[in-house]
Amino acid sequence: ARLLKYSFYKRSFNYAIVLIRKKEARIKDKMNKYGYLALIVYVAIPLPIVGVYSGCIIAWLLNLPRRKSILAISIGAAISTLLVTLASVGIISAFFA
Repeated sequence: ARLLKYSFYKRSFNYAIVLIRKKEARIKDKMNKYGYLALIVYVAIPLPIVGVYSGCIIAWLLNLPRRKSILAISIGAAISTLLVTLASVGIISAFFA
């Protein structure tokens, strides 16, 4: 039994994409200046839901160029890995205890 039809998902998804693209058009100058730095910081935060996959979705939604986005996401993932490694070894907790 289908609770919701496919067309509902399609309309909702298209509506969300249109809203995001309108917002992106309004903040294009700031995004060109700070977009990649914000993407690095977003991916580098070691929390659930935040990471490489969601960073890729954000880069796609904001129409960021693919090569620069991959580089920014890779740098963010490396920073996140470093933070988690330092926390598991105990180096970070020594500074915040």
